[in-house]
Amino acid sequence: MTLEMAFQIAMALVSAFAGILFRHMFNEIKELRKSQANYQLREDARESESRFMEILKEIKQQLQIIDNKLDRKADK
Repeated sequence: MTLEMAFQIAMALVSAFAGILFRHMFNEIKELRKSQANYQLREDARESESRFMEILKEIKQQLQIIDNKLDRKADK
């Protein structure tokens, strides 16, 4: 075995390892891009939260009205 042959074998092993590593990295990036589509955008979350808060305020107002009616009825 000559030094040149040993160098070629070493380069082949390094190239194979690098190829496997790059393929794995690209597959991971592909998976991350796919999973990114499942997450809610910050803007959408803010809109949902504001709508949720408005609904809660309306419910609170309705409960307050009901409570006032019950208080008036109890006073009679």
